[in-house]
Amino acid sequence: MNRQLLAEKIPANQQTRKQQEVLTVASEYFLSHGYKGTSINAMARDSGISKESIYRYFSSKKDLFEAVIAKELATSWKHLQFLDFETESVALDKVLKQTAETLPGAVTNDRTLSLRRLIFQEVKQSPDIGRYYYDIGPKVAYRNLEKIFAAHQQDTDSGRRISRIISSAWFCTGPRCSASAA
Repeated sequence: MNRQLLAEKIPANQQTRKQQEVLTVASEYFLSHGYKGTSINAMARDSGISKESIYRYFSSKKDLFEAVIAKELATSWKHLQFLDFETESVALDKVLKQTAETLPGAVTNDRTLSLRRLIFQEVKQSPDIGRYYYDIGPKVAYRNLEKIFAAHQQDTDSGRRISRIISSAWFCTGPRCSASAA
């Protein structure tokens, strides 16, 4: 499966109403019932969406789950879009302040935490789900922060070091996190 955000695979303006409906129902179903507790048959029956419609857009339960992860991250990412600005045009102190004010709320809201718990449960049986989540979520945010600090390296001699410290604290990407995960 191509590891891109759903929005990149199928831009929202090109998704059919039915695709959006399937993803909305699937998001609620996975978040409510967990991965193991989600049955495509039950989801179809409970939502009134045919099983055939679900499989027309998503070839497997795992494919649907990854699309749900991408959908949920795309929603969360809307709060962090300022990290995508042309980095040289934004003052470093403004970016740091906006990041400090916005990021904790974006990654600790109930829906995001529920999704992360679900992913962490599933990663035991399917490690590639965790890698997928990391690649399209935390890794993207981390890289954007690195770009911002690199663009402002002249503002501070330790821009990259600050970037790594902040990013590893917020996204748990440092050696401390790797050691605790083992």
